[in-house]
Amino acid sequence: MITLNLISEQKKKEIKIKHLHQLLKKIDLVVIIFVCLIAIMILVAKIMLQNTFNTTIDQTTLITKNTQGSASKVRDINNKMASVDQVQTDFIVWTKLLDQLATSTPEGIIYTSIKAGTDKNIKITGIAKTRDSLIALKDSFEKITMFDKFDFPLSNMLQKENIHFEIATKIKIDSLKL
Repeated sequence: MITLNLISEQKKKEIKIKHLHQLLKKIDLVVIIFVCLIAIMILVAKIMLQNTFNTTIDQTTLITKNTQGSASKVRDINNKMASVDQVQTDFIVWTKLLDQLATSTPEGIIYTSIKAGTDKNIKITGIAKTRDSLIALKDSFEKITMFDKFDFPLSNMLQKENIHFEIATKIKIDSLKL
């Protein structure tokens, strides 16, 4: 059998161009579908990464907030503990002084005021029934070891009875601390 090709050369070229055009259309369609699939996969990956990133940021922020809150609480507790420690360090047991004064006070002495402070100065005022009881008070105060300097003015000794006296002294604060 003989195949005859009765189509002109120009028609043959047109047919070839048409086939080539259709082939290129098919290749373009495959490439476009392939690019779309890759773009969809990249978009899905981006969304997944963005969600993972957001979750990580939320967790990190939460941990950071909790840590900052805990650190702030620890700092507050440490400051309070330092304040309590300072109060305890500076605490003076005044009852030791009052006990010393009470045990060394002879008969006939009435204290009207005892002013003491952390500045180590103590001022004691009172009334002595007799000069002898005032002298006995002076002698017993001189024996108290927690007194540093003792000021007993001579004006205290001018009267014989019902003597209003004033005694100033410095105290060794360390002897009154815990």
